[in-house]
Amino acid sequence: MPYIQRAGFTGHLAFAIAASAVGSAFQHGYNTGVVNAPQTVIEQFINQTHYDRTGEPMEDGSITIIWSLAVSIFCVGGMIGGLLTAVIANKFGRKGGLLLNNVFVIVAAVLMTFSKPSKSYEMIIAGRFFIGISSGLAAGLTPMYLSEISPAHLRGATGTTYQLVVTISIVLANVLGLPQVLGTDQLWNYLLGFTIVATVFQVCTLPMCPESPKFLLLNRGRDIQAQEALTWLRGVIEVHDEMDEMRAEGETMKSQPQVTLTDMFTNPLLRMPLIISLMVMMSQQLSGINAVSDCQPKDHLNSPNTVEIVSFDR
Repeated sequence: MPYIQRAGFTGHLAFAIAASAVGSAFQHGYNTGVVNAPQTVIEQFINQTHYDRTGEPMEDGSITIIWSLAVSIFCVGGMIGGLLTAVIANKFGRKGGLLLNNVFVIVAAVLMTFSKPSKSYEMIIAGRFFIGISSGLAAGLTPMYLSEISPAHLRGATGTTYQLVVTISIVLANVLGLPQVLGTDQLWNYLLGFTIVATVFQVCTLPMCPESPKFLLLNRGRDIQAQEALTWLRGVIEVHDEMDEMRAEGETMKSQPQVTLTDMFTNPLLRMPLIISLMVMMSQQLSGINAVSDCQPKDHLNSPNTVEIVSFDR
């Protein structure tokens, strides 16, 4: 422990990492996997709701379309949230943006929880859209906050915390979605609304943490507040060297010309990193991992190559 403390990993830093990562990455992972297990009972709810409104059962194709919309609109919200990241981060700060982001979670949790008593599958779709916006914002704001509160030599380690929590949350969502837990006809709406638990955790813990020192220093010009934030995170009073490094980094960024999208393709120095990034992302997307983590259980059951693997639930 003394070595870890000297290396810059303090109790306060660990607390800030937990408050930001657990409270935000949970939404991303949990809502990626939460719709898997209860698909059948929610589709039955959609059919029953339509029957109560019209007196006729809904066709299977229509049920599939509505369910597909409820699942996929999460990604639409995620794209919107991702595009808003820079605006929110610069206007409200990294910590402020994370706290503001919880508004979307609260709205989504209320909509999805009360969709069943309200007999409205439209509320599920709307809730998934809002939680998608929250997840998109979290995917940009949280790694930004984590990298800016961590010492340079720990940024790689702390940056992986977000993806770790996402993965754990996907597992938790699938466990809670089992019929023996919350994936039942009576409790599935509480399964969807369970996402608010992480918001309560973050709202209670993140206000105790400081804003990003780098944001305070470079974006707001608040030297004293930046020093206080660094002192809290590092556990030492002498933080002037690190602040000088931030100032130097800021001056370097100001002197660099703005890079446009066209430059990414025309500049040989930028083209190769772009190609490498695209290949890495394409390899990840085409590897099949999304089909394993995101697709519905019955999709796997319909595959002759995976029936024996997933047939444990019979």
